[in-house]
Amino acid sequence: MTRPAPPPPGPQIDTRRSALGAVLLYASFAALWILLSDRAVEWLLKDPEAILLASTFKGWLFVAVTSALLFLLLRQRAAPSSESRRPARTQRLSLALLALLSVTIIALVVLTVWHGLREEKEKAYAQLLAISESKAREIWTWHKERLSDASWANKAPYLRNQWLRWRNEGDLAAGRGLQAFLKNYVSDAAFPRMEIVDAQGHKVLDSNDPDLLPANPESAPFVDPTLHLAVLRALTLGQPMRAGPWRDATGTLRLAFVGPLAGETAHPAALVLHIDPPEYLHPALTDWPLPQKSAEAFLFRQDNDQLLFLSELRHRGDAALRMQLPLAGGDQLSVQVLRGEVPSGVLIEGRDYRNVPSYGVAQSIGDTEWWLLAKQDRSELLHNALVRSAWMVLAGALALLALGGALYLHNERLRLQDSAREIEELRRIEHSLSESEAQYRLLAENSSDVVWLYDLVNQRFLYASPSIEGLLGYSVSETLKLSMRDVVSPEMYPVTVARIKARVEAFLGGDESARTQTLESINVHKGGRHIPVEAVSTLLADERGQITRMLGVSRDISERKKSQAQLLQLSQAIEQSPASVIITGLDGNIEYVNQAFVTTSGYQRHEVLGENPRMLRSGRTPPEVYASMWFTLNAGQPWHGEMINRHKSGREYVQSMNLAPVRDAQGQVTHYLAVQLDVTAQKDAEDKAHQLAWFNPLTGLPNRHRLLQDIQDVLDAHGRTHEQCALLLLNLDRFQTVNDALGHGAGDQLLKKMGERLGDLLHADDRLAHLSADEFAILLHGGDAGSEGTSARALRVAQTLQERLDQPFELESAVALKISCCIGITLLPQGQADSPGDVLRRADTALHRAKDSGAGQTAFFDVSMEQLISRRFLIERDLRRGLAANELRLYLQPQVNAQGRVVGAEALVRWLHPEHGLMAPGTFIPIAEESELITELGRWVLKTVCRHLGELRRDGLRLPIAVNISPRQFHQPGFVHVVQDTLLAQGASPDDLVIEITESIVMDQMDSVVQKMSHLTSLGVKFSLDDFGTGYSSLAYLKRLPIHELKIDRSFVQDAPTDPSDAALVEAILSVARHMRLKVVAEGVETIEQADFLNARGQVIQQGYLHGRPAPADEVLARWRQSQRGDA
Repeated sequence: MTRPAPPPPGPQIDTRRSALGAVLLYASFAALWILLSDRAVEWLLKDPEAILLASTFKGWLFVAVTSALLFLLLRQRAAPSSESRRPARTQRLSLALLALLSVTIIALVVLTVWHGLREEKEKAYAQLLAISESKAREIWTWHKERLSDASWANKAPYLRNQWLRWRNEGDLAAGRGLQAFLKNYVSDAAFPRMEIVDAQGHKVLDSNDPDLLPANPESAPFVDPTLHLAVLRALTLGQPMRAGPWRDATGTLRLAFVGPLAGETAHPAALVLHIDPPEYLHPALTDWPLPQKSAEAFLFRQDNDQLLFLSELRHRGDAALRMQLPLAGGDQLSVQVLRGEVPSGVLIEGRDYRNVPSYGVAQSIGDTEWWLLAKQDRSELLHNALVRSAWMVLAGALALLALGGALYLHNERLRLQDSAREIEELRRIEHSLSESEAQYRLLAENSSDVVWLYDLVNQRFLYASPSIEGLLGYSVSETLKLSMRDVVSPEMYPVTVARIKARVEAFLGGDESARTQTLESINVHKGGRHIPVEAVSTLLADERGQITRMLGVSRDISERKKSQAQLLQLSQAIEQSPASVIITGLDGNIEYVNQAFVTTSGYQRHEVLGENPRMLRSGRTPPEVYASMWFTLNAGQPWHGEMINRHKSGREYVQSMNLAPVRDAQGQVTHYLAVQLDVTAQKDAEDKAHQLAWFNPLTGLPNRHRLLQDIQDVLDAHGRTHEQCALLLLNLDRFQTVNDALGHGAGDQLLKKMGERLGDLLHADDRLAHLSADEFAILLHGGDAGSEGTSARALRVAQTLQERLDQPFELESAVALKISCCIGITLLPQGQADSPGDVLRRADTALHRAKDSGAGQTAFFDVSMEQLISRRFLIERDLRRGLAANELRLYLQPQVNAQGRVVGAEALVRWLHPEHGLMAPGTFIPIAEESELITELGRWVLKTVCRHLGELRRDGLRLPIAVNISPRQFHQPGFVHVVQDTLLAQGASPDDLVIEITESIVMDQMDSVVQKMSHLTSLGVKFSLDDFGTGYSSLAYLKRLPIHELKIDRSFVQDAPTDPSDAALVEAILSVARHMRLKVVAEGVETIEQADFLNARGQVIQQGYLHGRPAPADEVLARWRQSQRGDA
């Protein structure tokens, strides 16, 4: 290989350029020292002697610093031949010195500007403080003078006497004298207008309106509400008050001072002195003693959670009493004052109402709620400081320019030195390469890796070892014709080019680590397939120091990539697995856990590595589980099971585990692998599902579903055991009353204690169940006692239970509650076809029979009950059909007054059955009330009644008709709309419809009942309380209800003429009705004695057989129409 010719001598350093740089550096430093040192001494020191001493010291310091700088510069010039070996420390020192000087210049300039800004800020604060204090005093003095003027009204006997003469004696001359006095006083005073306003807000006299004097002051016009409020306050407190400022109806800004005049007399009034703020108050704010463009002063106060401007603003017109700012948030100057963040007289920094950064000083105006703020824009202040500091900024800029020139010359000198050093290094490298070329070629051509040399300038390979054909399929000669684009994949080629470019730039910038790097890439085989490679490459420079070539070694890493990918995939699968994975050594100590283990156990990795998994034990896993696990593992087999472990926090959780031994290539067990799943939630869900499916959530007793299953088990086992059993169905009496009176919490406590007490009575073989809110069941096993023995035991249990219920239940609220229950009993089985549903239905039938007999009763099921149930079913079925077939008939029973005239009627319903004829309501109404049919039946009656009312209305007649509404129908969500729509559809007047309700409706959902009744009452519908006195009659709820009449039950009317007790009850009801102004209707009047008894005690409307039996509606209304024509 031909050796290159020796390079020409290195470049010589230009001594003249070096001298110029030294001169510029020295001149810059000296100029800055002279310009800035005196200024710094003036800022820091005020004493003349100290300034003299500091001047002497800074002179000697200047000599020392400049001497050191000259020494360094001369030493560098004295040894030019050694600059090629100059250490990098000298270069860094020069750059650090230049940087220090630059920072010093910038710092001094910034310090000067900051000092100027501080002086301007202090000056502005002094000015704003003086102006705000002056204007606040001026406004407060003016305010007190006006209050003093207003107080004159209370001290002037003439005004008081003239006013009283006019108002008390009606002396018009006195009124005209007052009018003339006000007019004359205004012409001499500083007020544009004066008024006299009475306590009702009438403007009685006005100095600007001499014709206002009214003959009757009550007819005088009213003043503005704001002024009226100030008049009332002045009269109440007996002292002058300020009104406003406010804007009147025309938008004019108003301000007034009010003084009481004859405030303690029968005709109190106040003297009002009006002032126009723009003419009298605002000039004091706008008069500014200094020429600032942005400075201004204005008044403001707090208005609830807003800031309200009281005066006009310099930069926003018509802002007084119109513009507001929220107090919450924001850094506005005035908002900070009202929030109490800054006191009076302190400089405030923030933003003004335009959101412009400003400074201000606030002052409170005496003892008023007014505040005054004097402010100036921060930009104006900053501009003044910058103007004052402009000369310093200019000097700093010139100094930086000089230092920049010096730095440039210095860098040029260093670059020439670096170039000389690089050339020398290239010579050494070329010499070394030529000596080792033969050895290197021998090594490259026999290596399995590919050695290559690439020309970065011409973009082609200069050399490739023979192994290139095994890697990429190209021969050496073919490779020398290729570029990097031909062998690197299209996806990687831009990345590769960018990497090389970045490395070259980094290396030329001094980063030696960029010279040689190991990188991975993807090459393209001659056949087109992609091959991952690892390349170690080194950048090579030419004699000019430019990077022109790159030497590299490439290796095929396909197999390594596959192994890494498989290992990474396995690692990610384990790490991201939702199951906990633990690997232990043969000693059982933990060597690896995944993230799922950390999440499940609560322990971090560093807390468990090296520990034994027994740290997770809760103590609740049976010992035989561990014995089974180790027995299986020691046998070399995998084990599966469940364990209860303990979380770091202390809670327990259930895990399903798979443990297996891990073997090496020789089949020896080296580790144990555990895969665990947290199944706590699954276990809890299964337990909860079982509990909800088979047990009552309140008492924890078996529910209806479990009871039916137990009954089925008994029926299935009867063929083997022939055992006779009994089913007791219990229903608590008045349980809903307990809920209504004491709340559902007390009801729940009662049910729990009931379950406990029932359980104490039973044998272990008996089954206690909780079927619904107030219903329990007991399944008794009779053994081989037979039917009679089982029946006797069931009765004994029922009797014992009733006796035990005599003992009160102690609730948590310290309430002792005594309750009874009804019990229905049936035996089972009764025939081979008996089913759990049949058994439960028989017990329910017996329970209904017991409840019909009263509270605390017990009944056995018999055949007659089943017949009764069958009859009730047939009636319900036929009634459902009859409603659709229009078999119902509306009857009316008249209601008469004491004179015997019909004044109303009650609507009753009859059923014309096609087989049984006309059926009384007692036959089918109770059955309808137990089903949803009562709602449909009630709608039919309401519609039919409204149809008759509409016909009467169209004929010009009116007769109130009462309709009974069941609780089920009344509590329907759309009941109000149904009534309203029915009245409208039939053309009936709401005033003629009377809705009769019972006290049972009122006892449930009181607020909803009142709301519905009030809505209908607002339409004109009347309400009557039926059977008053027979239920839970309470004046408390009666007072809340919009009731129009009370109906006395027939049980009180029957014996009232002869029984003093019934007579007293009737008189009490009549007394309640009189005091509450309610009409009274007495039911069941059948004799003359009963009618005379009622007539003797007031206006009582009577209804009964004495005055007419219920008859078809058409007949009753026809007779009533005839009587109305006869009366006419």
